Amino acid sequence: MPYLLLEFDGTVRACPPPREVAGIWRDEFDAALEEGVWYATHAQIAQYVLEQGS
Repeated sequence: MPYLLLEFDGTVRACPPPREVAGIWRDEFDAALEEGVWYATHAQIAQYVLEQGS
């Protein structure tokens, strides 16, 4: 989301091109994947929480 905002510190700035945003997201995904982040659907997360008794 922050990459798509038009205002930053009260000044108007241009949005980066979609390919640039996609590249940033891809790099963030790759880094998170290397750290062992669990990517799940909402249903999988809900099921996990229910199983934990929270």
